[in-house]
Amino acid sequence: MNNWDEARIEKLCALRGMQPRRTSAKEDSIQHIDFTVDFHGKRVGIDVKGPRRIKRKDLAPSRWFTWLELRNVNGLKGSLFGHARYLVIASPRGWLWCKRSALAAECTLRYIELHDIAKEGESWYSKRRGKSVIILVPYTYLYRQALQQWADPALISRYYAEAE
Repeated sequence: MNNWDEARIEKLCALRGMQPRRTSAKEDSIQHIDFTVDFHGKRVGIDVKGPRRIKRKDLAPSRWFTWLELRNVNGLKGSLFGHARYLVIASPRGWLWCKRSALAAECTLRYIELHDIAKEGESWYSKRRGKSVIILVPYTYLYRQALQQWADPALISRYYAEAE
């Protein structure tokens, strides 16, 4: 992910009075928390997930799926098993605020059930890249799981606008 995504969420949280605070590099890499914010009266950690291409050769992010991380590039717990309360995920409809623990449970179950069964490019397809393990999650599932959805024209025009 690039810094634009994190900076954008930081700005949107500030505009909503959520008092975002960046975490240290160590908290970000080990605990998978990019910011802490005031959310419904509690200070909670969030991990921002920018748009993802399905294949490296794809020119634009997917409008249908995103990758979520079960294991990171070092083979350690991925962001699904970090300490953030919420994953804030970029989507063609805007930013989705999803409860990390619920996504972790569903992705783990789907990985166990569908590993080596789901075909490349299908929902819940998983793959290993080096030591990392990632799973392809459909936005249709994430839209249903989102506790909040923030429309963001800047996100849409930057990543998802149709080329003319």
